[in-house]
Amino acid sequence: MLDLYTREQLNEIRKQYEMRLEDELRRREELEWLVRMELANLRYAETHARQASRELGRIHEVLRAVLGEAAHLAYEATPLPVAPQPRSSPAQLTKSQRLAPPSISQSPDYGSSSVRAGRIKVAI
Repeated sequence: MLDLYTREQLNEIRKQYEMRLEDELRRREELEWLVRMELANLRYAETHARQASRELGRIHEVLRAVLGEAAHLAYEATPLPVAPQPRSSPAQLTKSQRLAPPSISQSPDYGSSSVRAGRIKVAI
């Protein structure tokens, strides 16, 4: 049987694989550490959000007690403002009420290339 690689080449390949494996294990450990830290941050944020929610509920109850239940009920019973009526659509307008589009004046200067070239030279 023919040997495709010498013993030294095989040892070199083995060392390369071992180095790759060590690098991969190190990267995996770093990634696992980062994931654990972010999960801890998430738990911390959730805990503080719950605490803040309870605190806001407590403040709401204190304010309700201070202002009185009647003031709270009066606030809830206050009607919302009515939206203004929409303007009539163009289809509902009479011909005299409709506005005519503005006329477009055709000036001979606009179509002339010599005038445009003169304007470009002045602008430069």
